[in-house]
Amino acid sequence: MKKCCLLIAGLSASLALSALAGESVLGPSDNVRISLTRGRSVSDVKGGSIGEKLADFEPVVKIQNASFKDFRGNKVCVLMMGEDATVENNWRVIYRREFDADLIASKTLEWVGEPFKQGFDRMFAKSGYDYDGYIVIIRNSDGRAVISAQTKPFWGKNLEKAWNMAEGSDYSKDHFKN
Repeated sequence: MKKCCLLIAGLSASLALSALAGESVLGPSDNVRISLTRGRSVSDVKGGSIGEKLADFEPVVKIQNASFKDFRGNKVCVLMMGEDATVENNWRVIYRREFDADLIASKTLEWVGEPFKQGFDRMFAKSGYDYDGYIVIIRNSDGRAVISAQTKPFWGKNLEKAWNMAEGSDYSKDHFKN
């Protein structure tokens, strides 16, 4: 950590530059809000069965730092979940990305993910995974998962387990228990 020296009325004091800049380590009680828009459009598959659908996604994550402190060196994990068309309460990670995030005081960070497609059929063939929500997790500069947003409350019960989920892998509701 860089330091500087202040000379005030003949007294000198050494201060960390991060304190002058208002930097801090992100914690669970800091005023940070997460939102995700999925940019989803669904269309019938040409030549497919009646219920066969193809969904196009273009995920956008916005993280608003409403605090007066900067939080640098964070990592963000974005998980988009698809519900199994054949097994109730079974989900697959249909999209997983990580990115670095410096959260600047009173600013909103916007991350745009690469577009992707997901096929499913809930009517007749009962196949694939239909989009069912998301989990966004922020790990602070100390490596701790401290803030999250998710569409299903139980997905946020164990953030470390959620962070370590792999794209293309299936998970039951039991996986998210502590």
